[in-house]
Amino acid sequence: MSVIMEESEGGGDGDNPTHRSVIPERVGDYQRRRSVVFVSKNVRPWLPNVGAFAAFFAVFIMSFSDVIVAIISAHINSIQICLIYAVGVIISSVTALLLHFIKDESILRRSYSRLELRYLLLCAVFNTGGLTLFIASVKFIPVGDATAIFRTMPVMAAILGRIFLGQRLRCIDALFIVFCIVGVTVIARPTFIFHAEKEETAPGNNNKILGISFALASAVCFASIYMFGTKLSEYKIPADVIMSLNALVFLLLIAAVWSVNRQWDCFQTTTVALCLLAGAITGIGQLMVFWAVTKEKLVVVTVILASNVIFSNVLQILLMHIMPHWISAMGAGLVLTSCVGMALRKNETGQEQSNTIEERSV
Repeated sequence: MSVIMEESEGGGDGDNPTHRSVIPERVGDYQRRRSVVFVSKNVRPWLPNVGAFAAFFAVFIMSFSDVIVAIISAHINSIQICLIYAVGVIISSVTALLLHFIKDESILRRSYSRLELRYLLLCAVFNTGGLTLFIASVKFIPVGDATAIFRTMPVMAAILGRIFLGQRLRCIDALFIVFCIVGVTVIARPTFIFHAEKEETAPGNNNKILGISFALASAVCFASIYMFGTKLSEYKIPADVIMSLNALVFLLLIAAVWSVNRQWDCFQTTTVALCLLAGAITGIGQLMVFWAVTKEKLVVVTVILASNVIFSNVLQILLMHIMPHWISAMGAGLVLTSCVGMALRKNETGQEQSNTIEERSV
């Protein structure tokens, strides 16, 4: 039981005109107030808001885009897919940039330093590599497996941060890294560990090792973007500017590769439309993720993005009629656990650092 101090004017003694009376607070009111405080501090921050719903929608449409790419990869080569896909990304990102420019003309009139341009260019180059490698991976392995391996980005970012930035890794981080490695190994199912089994694979090819290598390399590329993204966020560069530059560099580099390779197959207009749709959907999804981070905690958005593994497997079953192997599903679960755990660990570390800064300031 607690007490409530009540003040009343007049009726006081001499020099103290304010009379204070102590009124006991009822037990029910006290418990109710404590419950409200507990919910507001510990439960409400984890309840989904508009940012969380935007992240869920972004994950769903990007999973749909991945499945579209996996379907058309059986009909045309990866370079053509990347070229048309890049055009679709440019359409969505430039449209968003123009809408932003109409509201705020200063975003394109801002001058950028050499360091900012360097980080923007590195981010665009690694984005090109990551997208190209992921698109190539779904030609050799099911899209669900490729997505599970691709979602090892947080773990890869932790490893790269330890190597290049000297960031500290705790024992629990090492455990999540082991989970990730075991999960990828289980998805790969090497023949020296698992007996060879007949299974459904990605249409058009069954070179599993090559596909897994591409997916892992794609995860490393996007983990590198995480490191560059921390610098870009410090400079407060708008997300649509970053997206538009990424898409432009993506298109130019893939066009340069195609001009050397000169492989162009004859295919139907429907295939081109699907590829453009996949690129545009990916651009919209990435912009929604950027927007979701401004409305919701980063750790919540990261955990939601990890659900891409589930959406991709469900859409793979519904649209491609490919059932994921039960062993691969276990591996995907381990990867998902490591990603969620690493995201929660980063959130805990960020809270500890902010508390330390507050204590030092006091």
